[in-house]
Amino acid sequence: MLYTTPSGTRDLLFSDCVRRRETETRLSRIFDARGYREIVTPVTEYYDVLLRGFPVPQSELFIFPERSGKLVALRPDMTTPIARVAATKVDCTIPRRFCYLQDVFRAGTQVRQAGVELLGATGIRADTEVIALAAESLAATAGSYRLEIGHAGFFRSLVESLHAGDAFAEELRSLVNRKNFASLQDVLADYRESPAYAALCRLPQLFGGEEVLNEALTLANDCVGTDEIDYLRRIFRELQAAGFGPNVMLDLGLVHHMDYYTGVVFRGYVSGAGAPVLQGGRYDGLAGLLGRSTPATGFAADVDALAETFPAPRETPVEYVVHVGSTALRRAMDYCDSRPGACVCSPYETTDESRALADKLGARLIVIE
Repeated sequence: MLYTTPSGTRDLLFSDCVRRRETETRLSRIFDARGYREIVTPVTEYYDVLLRGFPVPQSELFIFPERSGKLVALRPDMTTPIARVAATKVDCTIPRRFCYLQDVFRAGTQVRQAGVELLGATGIRADTEVIALAAESLAATAGSYRLEIGHAGFFRSLVESLHAGDAFAEELRSLVNRKNFASLQDVLADYRESPAYAALCRLPQLFGGEEVLNEALTLANDCVGTDEIDYLRRIFRELQAAGFGPNVMLDLGLVHHMDYYTGVVFRGYVSGAGAPVLQGGRYDGLAGLLGRSTPATGFAADVDALAETFPAPRETPVEYVVHVGSTALRRAMDYCDSRPGACVCSPYETTDESRALADKLGARLIVIE
């Protein structure tokens, strides 16, 4: 066991590193082109900060005391640290665009994430910008993708109309998120007379094109969640007009982390990955919990999950092994520089050893004295 990596981590070798770097390069290029600027935060955050902002159980965090005795944790996401920066160090009275490529640590795993956060802007233009950027990011890295869009406010409006309390709302959220239709109908049995009953029972199945919005309004009797449905309709049409239509679907059953998200939510899927590789949404309340109220929206993508959809790159074969004579190091380096990737210097002192190495590699031996 001493010679394996800890649970939730892994080594990246050779082609894995090439694919990760290519994925990051493509994402960085898109983020930069859209005006997002890179931010780097410490790998640890004070536990109190995370407790305020991030909806993850304590059992999923890596928590330990720092030198002063205060509890810190490895960051479980990048949104909370960026919200902390926005609340304490950056003026977000004008829109601010952040991007990042960093590791996060959650539930015993280490994940490489790339993402963006748009702070200080609200409304349909801001939400559409971020969703379109998510679509572009998936297209640039995986090619074939699907983006599913919902609205946290629709579910919240339905549940609040029941006046049933937070514990019941969380139970409903969990059932909808797991698409447990039978149990959902059972727990809602006492609310059959509510205008929200039919919509809540049907919510996990409201997936597809614009027609699901019409069905949602009918089920909710046009009296609950209408503003959220109209907002989704506008965003969906904007994305269709921008050419993203074939890859974008509506899913009103997207109800993950409902205390965290306040508006539009979305998830991204790509061929070859069995789970979402990207998720995000609007979270206007987070920065306010940390000291300064700021509207915000963004997304995070799993870099390695995207990288695994790339075909394995071909390793450049070594064509020349250079035997370096005394005082010939500079000339040998220049020779290798003129043939990048195809040339290596021999670490041996005798030509016989260098020739044996060239034979093993199927390369030619070059002697530079």
